[in-house]
Amino acid sequence: MAAPVGSISLPPGKDTFLKIFIKHQIRPNPKPPLESNSVTQQTAVITGGNTGIGLECGRLLLSLQLSHLILAVRSLKKGEEAAAPLRKLYPEAKVDVWHLDLSSYESIRGFARKCAALSRLDIAILSAGIMNMAFDISLSTGHEETFQVNYLSTALLALLLLPSLKNNPSGTPGRLTLVASGAALIAELSELNEVPLIHSLDKQEGWNASAAKKRYDTTKAMVLMLTLKLSKITKAENTVINVVDPTFTPGTGFFRNLPFLMRVFAWPLATLLGTSVNNAAWRYIDAAVARGEESHGSFLSDWEIHPFHAFMYTEQGNRFMDRLWNETLKELDCPEVREVLESLREEPAV
Repeated sequence: MAAPVGSISLPPGKDTFLKIFIKHQIRPNPKPPLESNSVTQQTAVITGGNTGIGLECGRLLLSLQLSHLILAVRSLKKGEEAAAPLRKLYPEAKVDVWHLDLSSYESIRGFARKCAALSRLDIAILSAGIMNMAFDISLSTGHEETFQVNYLSTALLALLLLPSLKNNPSGTPGRLTLVASGAALIAELSELNEVPLIHSLDKQEGWNASAAKKRYDTTKAMVLMLTLKLSKITKAENTVINVVDPTFTPGTGFFRNLPFLMRVFAWPLATLLGTSVNNAAWRYIDAAVARGEESHGSFLSDWEIHPFHAFMYTEQGNRFMDRLWNETLKELDCPEVREVLESLREEPAV
């Protein structure tokens, strides 16, 4: 078996909130030159593509000669409003708006079927995410919504897009980029001893603003774990899978669920030290376009490959990741997922 590469091959870091914040927001690495990259003739899907970083990433891809952009959005009306200026700026490109509700497995499965019908799919950037302050249950699945959208639905969509990304006609690997956060590195993972794990995340007891923030951190740490698991069952020569940290970025719709007073107090700090939406979108481009097979299974943070959460390097962490993966596959079990997993079993382990 080949030696491990990417983030898991690096020694675990000793990350703290202060260390991450200083490194990313006060002393970040300079943006590398990415403007010469080209995605001509390619097709890309961006979830959460009608606002914020996702929308700006779409604009940047079009500036790099992308031929076909698909904005996956919950509201078609808002998606069309976002797409109109892009169509005007880049009339030679095709810009589509497709409905995707990440609170619904049926919607995700339908969206994946539409992607499978494309003549090619080269890039998928799963940018959609939420942090709910209130405890909300997805009516479709019965799971707490932050956990549902950020992890379970992301896992389902990622799995279902793998065949389309693998089979693009260019002869080069498809690109699947997930989106996490620096907060993933300091997640407490307080639920790690719960059995079953998934349903323990649906309990409302003790829910408050602090619990909401911890839940967000936990789901983003799980996205790191998902990236590692997917990279182990997928060959980089077929699909390069990585995960990116856009860093703390104000000016997006992500913070709309924060209490008013919290937004007021955070505004000066965000204005002074926050990453611009444009800079964050270039980080998506770096991960999904500029990086090669060396980034397979890696967490890209501050323009470099960064270690995963320290817990992921431990024996306990490996057991937890196996349990999370097995419970995830049981939760997402459907004919399409079984078909994807069966096809991947034909590929030798990475």
